[in-house]
This record gives sequence, structure tokens and C-alpha cells, in this order.
Amino acid sequence: MQEKFPDVAIETCIDKGGESRQIIPYTKKNKIDFIIMETTGVSSLKELLIGSIIVNSGCPVLAVPSNYKYNLIQRMLMPTNYALDDLIVLNFFLIFQLEKI
Repeated sequence: MQEKFPDVAIETCIDKGGESRQIIPYTKKNKIDFIIMETTGVSSLKELLIGSIIVNSGCPVLAVPSNYKYNLIQRMLMPTNYALDDLIVLNFFLIFQLEKI
């Protein structure tokens, strides 16, 4: 990874224990701003784990299917019931997009 992306700071952490017991404390201890994780072999247990991380991480989580082939994002779906929390999500996305410009 460091050879392919020399300008990106990469840190490796190897720890024992289930993902659900390690990711959330690591995220909080290290003040992680954004989590990206893959969804290989999604099962009801894996879906529960991803859901737990999304709800408890305190930061945005992007779950990417392992078989996803990257394409430039041109259209996005954001299901909403017009709750205030949804505006926060939309604001995050808009700021995230503007920072890329």
C-alpha cells in the first residue's frame, strides 16, 4: 500500500478479538474521522457487525462490497423521512464532495 500511495499516511494495527469489540474502541481512542470497510461474505452476523459499527462508531462509515468495481459517482440515493438527522447526513456529503473539488 505504501508503495502504491506514498503520499498517504498508513498505519497498521494488529489486535486480537472480534471486530465488533476492537473497531469501536480503536476508533474512539485514535480519534478516527471516517471508517471504510468491506462487506465480503455478508451474512446476518456480518450485517449485524456492520450495523453495530455504523451505529456506535461516532463517525461516518462507508461499507463497500468486495466485488464493487469503481466508477465515478454520478448519481446517489439518500432515502429520507425528512428528519433533522437526515439533514446532518446530507450536509456531511455535500461538504465531503466540495472538499474534493
